[in-house]
Amino acid sequence: MKLTTVKCGLCDNWMASMVTKRGAPFLYCGVCKYGFMLLAKEGKDNFSSKAQEIDETDLPEPTKKWFKDKNATSNQG
Repeated sequence: MKLTTVKCGLCDNWMASMVTKRGAPFLYCGVCKYGFMLLAKEGKDNFSSKAQEIDETDLPEPTKKWFKDKNATSNQG
């Protein structure tokens, strides 16, 4: 599965990217536990222009586990 993501500004690992119920991108690094949500249009536009597509297998293990857990939760119900 391909993911749209960026490198973490603190530890330089890939961050998992998910979209909230309201359509805001949420990024999370499972290595250093840094996470943030983009709320402003300018931030979302900047993310779109800077983001890269990577394969899910390229995520660090802690981030991959978090991403899989969140996807499993959001797909239920």
